[in-house]
Amino acid sequence: MLGQGEELELPLPEQPAERPELGDTAAHGLAEQRIAEVRSEADQQVRQARAELEIAEATITRMEAEADQAAQQLNAVQGQFVEARTALEEARTAARIAEARTAEQGRQIADLQRQVAQNRDELEAARAQAIDQARLSGELAALRQQLQDQAALIARLSTR
Repeated sequence: MLGQGEELELPLPEQPAERPELGDTAAHGLAEQRIAEVRSEADQQVRQARAELEIAEATITRMEAEADQAAQQLNAVQGQFVEARTALEEARTAARIAEARTAEQGRQIADLQRQVAQNRDELEAARAQAIDQARLSGELAALRQQLQDQAALIARLSTR
C-alpha cells in the first residue's frame, strides 16, 4: 500500500545498447505512452483509494463518536433508571409505613371509640346514680322533715 505523497513507480523498459531503428523507436514511443497511461491510471487508482480511505476513516471516526455518545446516553438512562427504581422502592417503603400507621391509627380509633362508649355508659350510670341519690336525698330530707314535724307535734302534744 502506498503512503500519502508516494507515487507508483513502474520500471522503465531496458534501453537497447545499439541505436534503435525506426520500428523500434515507434515501439518504444508506444511503450512509453502505455507506461504513462498505466502510471496515470495507477495514480488515479491511488488517489481514489486514498479518498475512499479518508471517507472510511471519517465514517469510522463519526461512528465511534456516535457510539460514545450513545454509550453516554445509555449510561445516563441507566442512571435515571436506577434513580427511578430507588425512588420507587422508597415510595413503596413509605406506603407500607403509611399503611402500618393507618392500621395502627384505625386500632387506636376503635379503642378510643370503645373507651368513649364505656365512658358514656359510666356517665349515664353515674347520672342515674346521682339522680337516684338526689331523689333519695330528697326523700330522706322529706322524711327528716316529717320526723321533725312529728317530733315537734309530739312535743307540743306532750306539753299540753
